[in-house]
Amino acid sequence: MANATDGRTQRGTEAAPIDGKAKPGVPTLPSTAAADLAAAWLWYGKPGGGSQLLAGGMPGVRCYRAQWYRFNGRSWDHLRDNELRAEVFRFLDGLRYWDKSGKEPKVRTLRASAGIVSETIAGLMAYEAEMAEGPSNE
Repeated sequence: MANATDGRTQRGTEAAPIDGKAKPGVPTLPSTAAADLAAAWLWYGKPGGGSQLLAGGMPGVRCYRAQWYRFNGRSWDHLRDNELRAEVFRFLDGLRYWDKSGKEPKVRTLRASAGIVSETIAGLMAYEAEMAEGPSNE
């Protein structure tokens, strides 16, 4: 699954909207399916619609000491693992993306599975690790 997006994001090496402009302070990750799906979820996966990202590109969902938290505007609320998995699953299931693996790019529909959800959450954790180190200067 190459460049997994829902048509609203485009990721090569940067978490950026379709305008292709990198955002200051937003970490860059290698383009992998897990990283692409994690970025799409951060940009568009907020329950009720919208972005999970806060000002400056910081995710509004963070992992700290193996526990997930969501910023509610004033403080960080604990987010149970099964709640996070359910949110990610709902976002991914039916997600439309460009498959550029063949001769002709095609729009495909993703069918979420436990494995894809786990890989996406691993992508979120990689984003977290990159945030802790600071933005890439590539």
